[in-house]
Amino acid sequence: MNVANTTIGASGLTFRSILAGTAITGPVDGIVLNTTGGSGGLSVTGDVGGSNNGSSGTIQRTIAVGISLNSTRNVSLGYMNIQNSADAGIQGFSVNNFALNRSNVTSSGNSTSDEAIQFGLFSGATEGVTGTVSIVNSNGSSNAHNNVHIRNASGTISSFTVSGSSFNDLNDVTGANAYLFEMSGTAVTTVASMTGNIFNNNSP
Repeated sequence: MNVANTTIGASGLTFRSILAGTAITGPVDGIVLNTTGGSGGLSVTGDVGGSNNGSSGTIQRTIAVGISLNSTRNVSLGYMNIQNSADAGIQGFSVNNFALNRSNVTSSGNSTSDEAIQFGLFSGATEGVTGTVSIVNSNGSSNAHNNVHIRNASGTISSFTVSGSSFNDLNDVTGANAYLFEMSGTAVTTVASMTGNIFNNNSP
């Protein structure tokens, strides 16, 4: 799925599921939202059940990023499996409002520059994600560098919630942090909460 340089209307795009790639090979990217305007966004709903059952589909074996978000907003991903991406599982720049629910991001990347969930860059003045941000009942495991890396150099996160999630089993050779959250420059986080999460077997 690729929406680029196209305004998404206020009602947004809603999908029950999105699939990309097979157990053997995959596309360059699974989902791309790039410069989609200031109104609507993307929701992938799945079956809205009580388990991480992958009912929204699997994004796998992408040559680059599993889900690429750039200058977009109101992204809600539920019940997804994002796995075996050659680069980041989910990567975002200048994203406003992001929610990940009951999803699994596993075995992403193969080097010290490849994150499972990445918003922003390691340095410089890039804005990663702003507005309301949540990662709930989701899992990041067996990824190359950081299971989660969020870094803003500007902008405001008005509400940041991480709950009921697990961040485990970093790569023993290239791994760095199970969870890395950085605000620099003029960036602001108004409210943040991390509750009921598990961090396990992150040896680096």
